[in-house]
Amino acid sequence: MVAATRHARNLAGSLRCASVQERAPRGKTQEPYDPDVSNRRHDAFVKDPHELRMGSPQYGELILDGQTFQTKPSLEWESLLWSDDERLLAGQELVAWENGPQTRVVVIAVDIRELLAASEAHKGLCNPVQFEPDGLIYRHWHHQDGETELRLDLPPPEVLDVL
Repeated sequence: MVAATRHARNLAGSLRCASVQERAPRGKTQEPYDPDVSNRRHDAFVKDPHELRMGSPQYGELILDGQTFQTKPSLEWESLLWSDDERLLAGQELVAWENGPQTRVVVIAVDIRELLAASEAHKGLCNPVQFEPDGLIYRHWHHQDGETELRLDLPPPEVLDVL
């Protein structure tokens, strides 16, 4: 058996992250994900995502390991991104809506349930792309300015080990 990390999203927007065991191929399919398995790491999803206007991203309440995690006012359900070690979760946070969205990227230290970092708010959409050892790459898109790739600095991994 080989240990692997599997990320799965269901139709309700639930993004599950778990350490699972994969069997060597023997003509059988892999067992379905079970959120009650004892080796589960973390579970995150956006509850009741809804559009603020037709065609907009869908925002809702973040549920982290079965409990509400307060973000202001909500996170975009398709933007959730786990770090490789599953200790950090990033997402697009809606800050305001005046003639369109104003968003920022937030990074949550999952084990201690705290907001670790946040980008400045931008008019348009900010989406996390990729975690780096001491940062997060994210994209900002605005209908007039186009797309820009930006970086949010994060504490180095050694600091996270102390938290």
